[in-house]
Amino acid sequence: MKRIEDIIDKDYEELVEASRGVDVPEGLEERLSAAIAAHEATRVEPKIKDRRLIRWLPYSAAAAAAVAALVIGLNFSGRPKDTFDDPYLAYAQVQEALQTISDKMSTEVGYATQETREMSLKPARIINKIQGK
Repeated sequence: MKRIEDIIDKDYEELVEASRGVDVPEGLEERLSAAIAAHEATRVEPKIKDRRLIRWLPYSAAAAAAVAALVIGLNFSGRPKDTFDDPYLAYAQVQEALQTISDKMSTEVGYATQETREMSLKPARIINKIQGK
């Protein structure tokens, strides 16, 4: 059983049976125990320099959550007020707002298209300049 394929294809009982004839080197258990103990001895736990921070952290988190709940509660207390009595007037205001947004978007898209066109022509100008045209 020297190949990995032989080991992978076998189940647990077959592996135990195959390992019965294997000689374990003398002192292996002691060397493994010593290596594990050396590893444990060299492991360093992180030290916290300021334990006051750790002590006050839960209180700070609780205070921040209380402030957030208070702010959210103040903002959403009560139902939103209806500013228009006439639904046609409200619709006209929404339509005007959407038209303003559409106009601004058209202006910005035109500006972006112009900037892109100028940037796309820049390499052609550089090539023409290099070629002497």
